[in-house]
Amino acid sequence: MNNPRPICPLVLAACLGLLAGALLTGCGGTSRIPFHKLDDAALLTAARRDLDRSEPESAIVKCKALMNRTTARAQREDAEFLNAKCRLKMAQYEAAYEDLKSFVNTYPLSKHRAEDPLYSIGITVIDGGDTGFLGIRGFLGLSLEGIDVLRYLIKISHNGKHAADAQRIIAQYYFERADYELAQLEYEAFLDDYPKSIWRSLAEYRIPLCSRMRSRGAVYDRRLLENALEGFRKYERRHPDGDYANLARNRVKELNGMLAEKNYRIGVFYLADKRVDASVFHFQLTHQKYPETRWARYALDRLREIATDYPNSMAGRNAASELKRTEG
Repeated sequence: MNNPRPICPLVLAACLGLLAGALLTGCGGTSRIPFHKLDDAALLTAARRDLDRSEPESAIVKCKALMNRTTARAQREDAEFLNAKCRLKMAQYEAAYEDLKSFVNTYPLSKHRAEDPLYSIGITVIDGGDTGFLGIRGFLGLSLEGIDVLRYLIKISHNGKHAADAQRIIAQYYFERADYELAQLEYEAFLDDYPKSIWRSLAEYRIPLCSRMRSRGAVYDRRLLENALEGFRKYERRHPDGDYANLARNRVKELNGMLAEKNYRIGVFYLADKRVDASVFHFQLTHQKYPETRWARYALDRLREIATDYPNSMAGRNAASELKRTEG
């Protein structure tokens, strides 16, 4: 029977070294050591690794242990921020939000960017998770309002990388809910605070659109319609080739027609009521302010009738004057 060959001492030492390394690092490293026996730096590293591995529950346990025992402010700061990120990873949005607010109050000059997770919480809650049901309160079983989170983000980081987009989303939120008055105010605030944003063109179009939408259902609301008309005209002047230029031009045409019709019908009402002077005023206004509309042509027809029927009156002379100015 052959005797086994002796193992080379160098080979044996190398094997033992590899085995020890695998036990401590390659096969989990510090995870094989009870975490309460790790020093603070190693415990924080282990918590980060757990979060990276999508094990936020395990990471939270380590963060809590570290926060309970450490006396180093920097490590406690790291642990508290990591703990909030774990809450977010676990979809515990309310807890994450409260943790982040506490973190900002405690560490106002922290190197950690609280606005990043705050932005994630805000837009997730507003969107209702993966459902896409915009702004439905409590759809995720929450009492938390995404709008409140985004407002807080803007408050603590007014010029941060997410602030302008947060303000735009707030305006969009109200616009989608058909709360056009609040949406208009939010878009106006957006233009005041973030005039160089890539979303400026959208806000400039949406502001007059909100005025237009607010006029719906009103029997007569000239102020809102005129504000909308001026806003769309201003958009055309500033952005002749903008993303919403064609829409703005169509809105100008629409509002011109609406306002012209309103003026014309008031003139017809006054004429029927024998208040001819008032009717001439509104027919003149219709023709002068909205000459490209069909209502301007109808107004000229009425002015001809008045000039013929009331030739010796002030109303008749004013009607004839407008016709002469128009027809040369």
